[in-house]
Amino acid sequence: MQALLKEFLVLQKAPVFFSMRYTKFLALIGIALFLYILFSIGPIAVVESLVKLDLFLFAFVVMLLPPILLLKGFKQQILVNCLHKKISLAESTKIWLIGFFFATITPAKAGDFLRALYLRNSVGLNFGAGLVVTAVERIFDLLFLFLAALLGLIVFSLHYGIDKSIVFVLSFFLIIFLIGLFVLTRKKWVAFLLKPVFNFLLPEKFREKSRVGFDDFYGAMQAMVKRKKLIAAVAALTIGSWLLIIVQFFLIAASLHLPVSFQFILSVMPAILLIEVLPISFAGIGTRDATAIFFLSFAAVSAAESVSFSLTILAMNLLTALIGVIFLSSSKAISTDKQINNFP
Repeated sequence: MQALLKEFLVLQKAPVFFSMRYTKFLALIGIALFLYILFSIGPIAVVESLVKLDLFLFAFVVMLLPPILLLKGFKQQILVNCLHKKISLAESTKIWLIGFFFATITPAKAGDFLRALYLRNSVGLNFGAGLVVTAVERIFDLLFLFLAALLGLIVFSLHYGIDKSIVFVLSFFLIIFLIGLFVLTRKKWVAFLLKPVFNFLLPEKFREKSRVGFDDFYGAMQAMVKRKKLIAAVAALTIGSWLLIIVQFFLIAASLHLPVSFQFILSVMPAILLIEVLPISFAGIGTRDATAIFFLSFAAVSAAESVSFSLTILAMNLLTALIGVIFLSSSKAISTDKQINNFP
């Protein structure tokens, strides 16, 4: 445990955490929101809902975890293969789990990008290429959630007759996201936009290496785009893994005896998951609870039951993060100050 704590403190020195240091206080909003919700409802009511958990059904929730994790690892393995590197499924899944742990404890899951460091040490990918692997996976995930949330909210609004403005708001953010992706593919544009940050905010000792990392990033991106069949496989795995996760959420709802259908969960969960990405929470605490209360109320689910549903999802996420901690504690990928000082 001491070695694990030391490694985490060393990682705090990496530039990956620069933005996180300034958003960690903002992320406390989620915790404050959760405490407000909990004490408004009453902790006892939430506990009473949780103790109704059907352990037999919940066992199927846990049983779905290994295939979901393997799909995540397989997707990362394919992305690494796109860059002409080889990694085993076991090693890829291990690195993904380590990244998930850091994502869980950082706002907007920023710590997930530390997977790039582990990929560098495991398969020899340079840091820029490792960032491309992580970024492309995140882009596919977000794109699926945006499209699924948009379709789901259209169905939801038609069924429950709610104001369709929420659909237009989501459409607006989807357009912004797509514009952002387009800009990201333009190296010169991104270089122009990042120039003030590079010149005034980035420490001198990291500038030259950051230039190299920037070039490596776009070199890897160009190489990855050429592997169209593998990218198509990643898209298919993204859809498959998220559908399996949504099945898992439905089983959680069923184990808590919530009166919701699979179609209902399929309609609202992508929107709930998108809210988790906002940098105002750790692991979706508070934001997921508030969004779940809003959507599940249309299915006559009480606030206490909605919070118990959200907390059970959190428990599954923490279980996944715990597996990542186990791998992290035995990993030698980035355990020295020298490696961080040589960043990227």
